[in-house]
Amino acid sequence: MALNDEATLMVLDPTVGEQMNRIFLDDLRYAEEITPVVFRRRPWFQRLAEWGSNLITRVLCGGGSRFARLLSSDEAADNVEGGMCA
Repeated sequence: MALNDEATLMVLDPTVGEQMNRIFLDDLRYAEEITPVVFRRRPWFQRLAEWGSNLITRVLCGGGSRFARLLSSDEAADNVEGGMCA
């Protein structure tokens, strides 16, 4: 079972809110809508890369794997603090 690594932050400053809206709308200009039909039609090599990336992330970041338990607590902490698992 994978965990959702999202976090929520509430900022009450209207200036920060306006800036976040501007950044979001600017990013939207470069976004491409991916419909369920388009997602299902992605090439096999992309699916394989996604599967492999997910597996590697689970192994390196814990995920209850045997490999992660072999890591010392220092190595595991470095992985998390270094941003690989954040």
